[in-house]
Amino acid sequence: MLKTEDIRYTRDIDVTNYVNGKRVTLNPAPLSTNDDGTPKEYAPADGKWIWNKFNGEGVSLRLKCPQEFSPPLHKMMFILEELWGAGVSANVYLTPKSHQGFAPHYDDVEVFILQVEGSKRWRLYPHRDASEHLDRTSSPNFDQADIGSPFLDVVLKSGDLLCLPRGCIHQAISTDEHHSLHITVSTGWRNSLSDYLKLVIPRAIDRATKSNLEFRQSIPQDLFSFFPPKTEEDKAKVKAFEEIVASAMIKVAQNIDTQEAVSAAAKNFLHCRLPFPEPELLNKDKNIDGITLATKFRLARRDIARLVEEKETNTLALYFCVNNSIHFQEKLPQYLEVDLIFQQALELVFSSYPEFISVGELPVIEYSESEDSEEVEEGSDNIELVKALARAGILEIQ
Repeated sequence: MLKTEDIRYTRDIDVTNYVNGKRVTLNPAPLSTNDDGTPKEYAPADGKWIWNKFNGEGVSLRLKCPQEFSPPLHKMMFILEELWGAGVSANVYLTPKSHQGFAPHYDDVEVFILQVEGSKRWRLYPHRDASEHLDRTSSPNFDQADIGSPFLDVVLKSGDLLCLPRGCIHQAISTDEHHSLHITVSTGWRNSLSDYLKLVIPRAIDRATKSNLEFRQSIPQDLFSFFPPKTEEDKAKVKAFEEIVASAMIKVAQNIDTQEAVSAAAKNFLHCRLPFPEPELLNKDKNIDGITLATKFRLARRDIARLVEEKETNTLALYFCVNNSIHFQEKLPQYLEVDLIFQQALELVFSSYPEFISVGELPVIEYSESEDSEEVEEGSDNIELVKALARAGILEIQ
């Protein structure tokens, strides 16, 4: 792979070691940087240098985004995204025998460790305090003195699987007998109730603001002078203001639109997803212009798209992940704007999966008397709708 693919340090591969209780990253510097100092072009990986480091210094190698180079892994991860309702990522780790590449730490994702070759000793440690349980942010690297004694000490061999919940402190070292090759498949990033509430609350505040005058009134002019309170009068003002806020939060809760927030979460999920792993199903060789009322079709996969009513523009938007980048969110969200007259037809498309339906089975568009519908052949609108969906790549045509 190092010879045949465009592998770049940091972007695609990390070269690391764990020396004297500290993690060391040995990636060469980028070839160039942007004005703000961020990398512009990463250095290409040098296979000879990497293997010299691996064999001579015992470094570990971490291959990022291995699904880019492995279609079976890509397909498995895509299916897991459907199963878990969350984005899925992966890394591959290669470590020579008797070596460790990373310091003790915990991650902000749920991690499934699949041991492929060799063996590796894993030690898992209790949370240092309750806030680390299912933590939403990854930890810094810990010293051994920070983490105490493990509650689990186990050696994984080829074919074994170990699950690490978010916030679980861990470290791993390959055994004296074998090198270690394992894959981590991770999920659950930014997928907690807290993240959902961050979508719900701002929208609820906007709705409450439109319907409640007190939300639009100015805050007290002397607010900054009595926070923090210095006198009894200040304390009384603080208490009065906190009561105003508490009352307002009750009205915010009354304005929560769960459906709207779930749709927003679904849009984020589709933007995080991997691209469709079976492009042969996506009608590249089909005669899309030849679609008729008799043509049968279905969604390419159940969760490949989401129909969202955009209330601000009074339109429908069909979000999908078919042509996402294999790298996380390198492309903007993909969607089609659809007229509201097609809502029933699209709902039937979604509800019919996994069965095939014909274009002619879609509800006929009803036009009002003010609209000139005499020139519109019955069903022709639905034919154009299905053609648009097929060109977007979200349908399988029978």
